[in-house]
Amino acid sequence: MNPNDFRTGSETTVARLTCRDLILQHLDAYVDGTLAAELLGDFEYHLTRCPACVAYLHTYRRTREMSREAAVIATPSGMRAELRQFLLTHLHDE
Repeated sequence: MNPNDFRTGSETTVARLTCRDLILQHLDAYVDGTLAAELLGDFEYHLTRCPACVAYLHTYRRTREMSREAAVIATPSGMRAELRQFLLTHLHDE
């Protein structure tokens, strides 16, 4: 079976859905745990047949984790005031 085949629930027909369509339309909801129940099995079925989508999913999840981690880096004490003063001084001179 082609990895781009996408089952339609319990139906015996297979609808063609490209990996790109799967990722663009459903990846965020899948990762967030909000993918509609009627699509969840189909999405996971596609993953069993498509190593490229599995790799993309892992990369996407890790990227989101790293973004969250980067967002919580604390600014050292006093740096905000020093930066503000620096910008005011240098922007004012120009």
